[in-house]
Formats: sequence, C-alpha cells, structure tokens
Amino acid sequence: MSELIRMNNVSKIYNKGKSNEVVALDGVDFTLERGESLAVMGVSGSGKSTLLNVIGCMDNMTSGEYYFDGKEVHNMNDNEIARLRGDKIGFVLQSYGLLPSESVMTNVEMPLYFMKGSNMKDAKRRVYTTLESLGIEELAKRKVKTLSGGQRQRVAIARAIIKDPDIILADEPTGALDSETAKNTMELFAEIAKSGKSVIMVTHDVNMAKYMNRTMYIKDGKISN
Repeated sequence: MSELIRMNNVSKIYNKGKSNEVVALDGVDFTLERGESLAVMGVSGSGKSTLLNVIGCMDNMTSGEYYFDGKEVHNMNDNEIARLRGDKIGFVLQSYGLLPSESVMTNVEMPLYFMKGSNMKDAKRRVYTTLESLGIEELAKRKVKTLSGGQRQRVAIARAIIKDPDIILADEPTGALDSETAKNTMELFAEIAKSGKSVIMVTHDVNMAKYMNRTMYIKDGKISN
C-alpha cells in the first residue's frame, strides 16, 4: 500500500483571537494508506467531524500541513481544492443528503456533472452498474422519499462511489439505522475498502468501528491513545 493522506501538526481554530475562540483541532498528526479503513471515535465536540471536514476539503485548516496523494493541499488554490474534492473524495452523511423528491437515478448521477471530463452520455450506464454492485438496481426509478432508511443509505453510498474516488468519508453513517441495517452497511464499507479505496468513518459506536482496519481516538482536538 502507498500513503494517501498525511497530516502534520494540523490545527483548526474558530473565531481565532476572539473571546469565543474554539480550538477544534490541536496539532493533529496522522497518516492513512490507500485501501486502509479507519474509524474515528470521540465524544461530541471532540473534533472528529471537524477533522473529517478538513480531510474532505469542506473546511480550511488554520495551520499545519495536509498532503493528499503526495500533493500539498495546504498550498492549493480554490479551484484546485474544488477539483480534488469533486474528483477524489466521496461523502456519505448520516442524514443521507439526498434529494427526496428526485429519483435514485438523478441523485446518484449528480456528482458526475461536477467531474472534470465526465462523459454524461455514459452516465446512466455507469449509474446502473454502480446500483447493481450494491444490489439496488431495481430502485433506479423510485423517488428517494419512498425508500426505507437502509435503501437510502445504499443510495447515498452509490452516489459517493459513482465517480470512483480515492477515499470515502462517512460521518455517522449508521446513526439513523436499525442494528441489522447498520451491520449490513458496515459490511458494505468493509468491502469497499477491500476493493482498494480508503474509508474514514466517524462513529460513536464501538461495534461499528470494529469493521474498520483500525480505530483512532480524538479528544479535545488531539489524537489520543
């Protein structure tokens, strides 16, 4: 395996220098290999979701160094960061983040519109192939609002992997699911990691964390052992 992510002394401070300053990340150092799956655990407010947002280029770090596949993210301009986020990173949210009144097909193909060089003529075939790989191809024409929680989560995962990203970032992906559906979802993430993609998952549930290769704990914005 080769290194996909490296963070050196990364900090994130909200309202820096003000009376309501909050240190969300405090000197974080960690690496992630290609094909490695990582669970990030910690109490509410520990900084785990902030870390996920910084990794996913949804939030800027205040200081430190962040390398993605050897490239210096901390020195990228806005267009380069948007391209990295759009092409290389897939997101799965606890609330699914889907458009309920649109079809599964429309929701899953949406990331392809933002990919540089994406061939939209090939989009529908690509969507069906992805849905088939997750066992939900029969849902393609269904509106999201008619689906169960487990079905919605699989659609969200399909949308995250449709662009063949290097990494999947999942924020409490099983938080709204029953135990059996959560187990099935985690088995799916484990299979995605085995296919060579990296996975980072934020979770409160130690049973869900066991499906990842390793677990990293964060406390008060610091990596804790």
